[in-house]
Amino acid sequence: MKAYGHIAFFMVLACLTACTHGVVETRHGTSLRATTPSPALSSVDSLMWVQPDSALACLLSYFDTCCRDGVHTVSTYNRHYAHLLLSELLYKNDYAQTNRAELLDAVAYFDSLCDAARHVSTNIAFLDARAHYINGVGYYEHDSVVPACQEYMKALEVMEERFKEEELVGKKAKFMALTHTHLSGLFSDIYLHEQAIYYGNLSLEYYQKYDAEPWHIAWMMNKIGSRYEILENYDSAYYYYHQGLMILPDTNNLMYRDIATHLASLSYSKEQSNLESLKQLIVLKSNAKSEKEYCQRCLAVGEVFYQETQYDSAWLYYKKVFDFTQNEGSKKLAAERLVAICKIKGLESETTEYIEYLLPFANQEEVKSTIKSQLTELYKSYTICKTEQLHKKEKKKNLIGTLGVIIGSFCLLSIILFLYRMNKKKRKHLEKQIKEERFTHKIQQKSLAGRLKRKSQEIQKLQDQIKQRDDSCSETAPVISFDEEPICRLIIDRVKVGQFKSQMDCIIYKDFALDKNQMMALHEAVDQHFVGFSSCLKKNYPQLTNSDLDYCCLYLLGLTDADIAALLQKAYPTVSQRSRKLKAIFGNEKPLPITLYGFANNGLSC
Repeated sequence: MKAYGHIAFFMVLACLTACTHGVVETRHGTSLRATTPSPALSSVDSLMWVQPDSALACLLSYFDTCCRDGVHTVSTYNRHYAHLLLSELLYKNDYAQTNRAELLDAVAYFDSLCDAARHVSTNIAFLDARAHYINGVGYYEHDSVVPACQEYMKALEVMEERFKEEELVGKKAKFMALTHTHLSGLFSDIYLHEQAIYYGNLSLEYYQKYDAEPWHIAWMMNKIGSRYEILENYDSAYYYYHQGLMILPDTNNLMYRDIATHLASLSYSKEQSNLESLKQLIVLKSNAKSEKEYCQRCLAVGEVFYQETQYDSAWLYYKKVFDFTQNEGSKKLAAERLVAICKIKGLESETTEYIEYLLPFANQEEVKSTIKSQLTELYKSYTICKTEQLHKKEKKKNLIGTLGVIIGSFCLLSIILFLYRMNKKKRKHLEKQIKEERFTHKIQQKSLAGRLKRKSQEIQKLQDQIKQRDDSCSETAPVISFDEEPICRLIIDRVKVGQFKSQMDCIIYKDFALDKNQMMALHEAVDQHFVGFSSCLKKNYPQLTNSDLDYCCLYLLGLTDADIAALLQKAYPTVSQRSRKLKAIFGNEKPLPITLYGFANNGLSC
């Protein structure tokens, strides 16, 4: 990979100048469309997202081919596209940008394309955003923090303006995640941790929109958790550390050990004098796989000893970090702690080396203070602009919704009016049809009137004959029906007067209850009109009790369960249960009055 870097540095500087003034002509003299990407560059672009080292080699070959023998074969669009890809690939392969001037030209070119046509193709808008992003990377490499931040925010502005949220997937989602990650790191380096957390959470949202590696997501969660820990928001820090560990597929990796170290340190911060946390940190130190990791673990252990006021032990660990670490932040913290320990132990003479190391940082604080204020203003402007954009989108959405409601209401009103007219027309047709049918019906009624009159006269004659026969029969043998028996009339009258309800307590109907003599009278009336009914019923169904026969006699009168509950002073559920029992004995689910009438009228074999 380093070999490609040297090739990029020497070959590109040689050939880029030759390509700077390319015309929109091919070797054969035919003009190219202004914004048509070269197939070779498109292939390099696709390859860059998966194999940046191979993509860089292909791009260098492309530059060599297009500028060979001084013949310029690329359009202005492809020339700027190629320089954009070169800047991106140098960064992805860990090399500094060597084409800053050409990249700045590319940024201006893609901006002009976007400004010229507000509805420019999404491909050009994406390239414009990428140009601002990689330009921000170049500024950051030269410690120009504010311009870098402006370029990152401009990249986000282009993407958010030209793409809907549902379109930000795949490469675009990855680009958004990377841009937010850079902004999060930039604000974190200036100790603006709240802003760093804001952009970190946005990056997580986009990481989840494409197949991001688990360690990428865990890395960002670890960063957010550490910023919450600095702000002493320990619960939020614990949440992100824990989620980071849960995402990682295994425990045998550096990221897992980094997060575990943070969790142990966090546990100590929440619960002072937690020796278990110290033990975990010492174990993690012993499991370090590199000198860089070992120094990080020593810094964490030294911090615990420092907080425990065990300054001799803390000194040993901070000294190791100061002497061996390559991380500027870790070395600075170790130097600060060593100076503090020397002052506590009265060894100011031994602080010279550490104070000299810290002197340049003191001058940086004033510069960082200015940068902080500028970045804070940029952040405010960005969030306000984003809020306004969201408000505009919401306003536009509401306007579209309102228009939709109005149009929908108009369509609905039109349909209702159409249906009303159709219904009115149909109603008139029906009224006409009804009039015709009424006229026909009147004619039919008149024709039937004569027939009915003759039939009624015949029926009257038959009724007179039947009446004469009944009168003769009543004079010879007067017989009353079962329902006309005194006891039956008594029961039926009580039922009519009582109007019994199933949900009422039977006690309130005690004045309507039947006594033993009345029940015996009912049995006699039943046996008189239906000869041997009780004995035959008992013979055919031996499982029937005397109480069951009482119920059967009452059901012969067509009474309901509620009526019988009141007359016998039984609870309604008890009567219902008896009703189900009788149906089971008779093997018939029909209402009991119907079943018993059938037995009484058709007779039972005794």
